[in-house]
Amino acid sequence: MGDLGGLRDFLAGLSAQTRYLRFFAGVPASAAMLRILAGQRPDADALVATRNGLIIGHAMAVDTGGRPGAAATEMIAGRWPDARHDRSGAYVTVCARLG
Repeated sequence: MGDLGGLRDFLAGLSAQTRYLRFFAGVPASAAMLRILAGQRPDADALVATRNGLIIGHAMAVDTGGRPGAAATEMIAGRWPDARHDRSGAYVTVCARLG
């Protein structure tokens, strides 16, 4: 995906609360983060949904070297060290106290 400006605009349009819930930070995305979110690394794929030429949704997947859910569980463990993780094939279930 080559439209970093479109992705930057999409993320800038999110509220600080939404950015915090999605990225655990309410700050705007850096240039390096935009490249990662755009899938510009060999082990990542990014997907965007557009409407009238504007990005309205974003998703991505990262190959963690045969460890399904490793990136997600490592990120969650950093934020919620007492969270329970259960891996079953390609699926990961996480139970964490949010409040």
